[in-house]
Amino acid sequence: MEEHVVNKVVKDESVLSAEVKQCMQQIRLLRNKKSNLKAEVQDIDNTLGDLNVKVTDFFESHKIQNMTIKGVGMFYLNRQLYPSIEDHVQCHAWLKKEGDFDMMLSFNTNKFKAYYKERLENKQPLPEGVRQFFKTDVRVRKA
Repeated sequence: MEEHVVNKVVKDESVLSAEVKQCMQQIRLLRNKKSNLKAEVQDIDNTLGDLNVKVTDFFESHKIQNMTIKGVGMFYLNRQLYPSIEDHVQCHAWLKKEGDFDMMLSFNTNKFKAYYKERLENKQPLPEGVRQFFKTDVRVRKA
């Protein structure tokens, strides 16, 4: 099989067909558009984060669990548990002692979070070397 090597630098656009030149121009336009959209999405995410903090603080300070705004949706507080391994050696030793270390062979954050949450709900001992914290934010369901 013959190896195809591309090493030619061409500066003369006349070798391009109109279709290929149009495709190249479209690639540039779409990449620029994609880059601009990513920046716009980042700005929107930042604004959403700021707004979420304000509404969450309001709900918590007024002890509101949920509120429906007609034509907008139902806003509600959502509280998520996040375990954080602070002492990996201590946590691994605890998991080995409990016989759950095999879980760590295919370990990922979501799997550990589910494991931790299940033990918490079942009132089982929790892994040592782990700190838990909760994150509260506002979610919305469509009207």
